[in-house]
Amino acid sequence: MTGNMGEGTDLTKIYRKGPIEIKPLEHLNLSVAEGDFVALMGPSGSGKTTLLKVLLGLVTPMRGQVHIMGRSVKEGRRHIGYVPQSVEFDRDFPITVWDVVRMGRLAKRGLLQRYTAEDDDVVAGALRSVEMLNLRHHPIGALSGGQRQRVMIAMALANGPELLIADEPTTALDVTIEAQILALLADIQRAEGMAMLFITHDLGIVRKIADRVCVMQNGRIVESGKTAEVFANPQHDYT
Repeated sequence: MTGNMGEGTDLTKIYRKGPIEIKPLEHLNLSVAEGDFVALMGPSGSGKTTLLKVLLGLVTPMRGQVHIMGRSVKEGRRHIGYVPQSVEFDRDFPITVWDVVRMGRLAKRGLLQRYTAEDDDVVAGALRSVEMLNLRHHPIGALSGGQRQRVMIAMALANGPELLIADEPTTALDVTIEAQILALLADIQRAEGMAMLFITHDLGIVRKIADRVCVMQNGRIVESGKTAEVFANPQHDYT
């Protein structure tokens, strides 16, 4: 596994899709290589979510190219694991932790194929890596916010990703649980050697975990570099 895990070149003018407002991107260039832990940061409305939608294939750029593992987004997104912001579940909805994480295998198996013993081994390993295997039979709605976020990380890992995208995954968590989730993600990234794109607006988080930082504003990358160097000599008002 070599080269860039995710790359966007000259992404420009993302169109509106349905009733959802899409922030425009203008001549945006970003690459995340094997083993990178990159923080994508910027204020609300800077275009971070739009870029995320592009990488996941939910929005199509009018100009520019996006490659995941050297492939088109349609082909390459199966190599992406996605950890969303804190997810709320109906506490009465009858789905277990195991079933939620096993859905992470759908990109490998498809909707109509049966799960296999290999799938079960991967799911068990993913739950073990986030210290949730002992709660695999619990209803997802019965878990705390921090536990649910661990399950979301396990579901992303069950896909066997080579690029893990975490979209403000500690939103709405208290400080103690936030620190645990951040440490968990950093440990997983180092242990697996995967590329990580961590989307946030929290400067404190970036200082703690990211090797490299890219700052967005008004749909552009306005500053980027190694985290220590960016914060030691900031070139933009945001940093």
